[in-house]
Amino acid sequence: MGILNLGEKTRAIAETSITTTLMVAFALIGLYFIPTVIIFFPIPFIVIGVRHGTKYNILALIASSLLIGVLTNLIIGLLMFITFGFLSISFSYMLKRKFKQNNVLIFSFGVALVSILLSITMFDVISGTSLIESMEGYLNDVLTMQVEGLKGLDISSYELSQMEDYMKSLFDYMLVLFPFFILTSAIVTTYVVYWGAVVVLRRFGYKNITLAKFKLFNLPKHIILGSVIMILGSIIIKYIKVLYFESIFINITAIIIFVFFLQGLAVIIYFMDKFKLNKVLKVILVILAIINSAVISLVGLIDVLFNLRKLGKSN
Repeated sequence: MGILNLGEKTRAIAETSITTTLMVAFALIGLYFIPTVIIFFPIPFIVIGVRHGTKYNILALIASSLLIGVLTNLIIGLLMFITFGFLSISFSYMLKRKFKQNNVLIFSFGVALVSILLSITMFDVISGTSLIESMEGYLNDVLTMQVEGLKGLDISSYELSQMEDYMKSLFDYMLVLFPFFILTSAIVTTYVVYWGAVVVLRRFGYKNITLAKFKLFNLPKHIILGSVIMILGSIIIKYIKVLYFESIFINITAIIIFVFFLQGLAVIIYFMDKFKLNKVLKVILVILAIINSAVISLVGLIDVLFNLRKLGKSN
């Protein structure tokens, strides 16, 4: 038994070391070449935690973050740990102890949201300026470059002024939606990381860990009442003259549209599978659905009202 435990411990240390090395290289690729892949960073650590225990997950995360900090910047290493470390630990702990999928996703979403907010706070403290101000400065620089580029085209001063006003309004709108972007980032990160971890773990033989198909995603019926209450609440805020009413209203509206969009996208995928469309056509239709997000949100609302997919309450 002692020899068996020693062999298991050696295997755990070896896998932890390999994971640490590979994920440092992966993080550097994400930081300098393909930023979008960073979202997959926590997955191998979750696998290590489920296979060998949460302590190995933590050790690998600390080692990776330190190495990333040494090779790039200590602040980047710290932010990587805060943003993804707690989420990874949350997933590995709950999956290893076989929590229900809904509980895992809800709790981990909360962890992801708090982690993002902590990272933003840390950025503000270290840089001495808020992330919003940094983004505003960056967008102003982009606006200036765009306007300078347009001046070289054969357009009138009036048209140039109109285009400048339009771009400025668009950038201002993006800044107002910053809370919405944080929330959706936490949602997307949680689902993508969970999906990736489940796929990998099932390949390692953890067949008891399941992932409900997105096409069965179903909002509760009281979501409509909740949406109405939130909108009415934001209108009441306007009349009692609370600061930032417009920002609150826009973000609440964006969140409501987003959750109905998820429902609508699930409906589209459900019927694509039902009619057995080929993969190429599915990809094209999903892209078109994302482009026409307002229409898909309406589909989601109709599905909540009339249960187009005829799903049972258990879904």
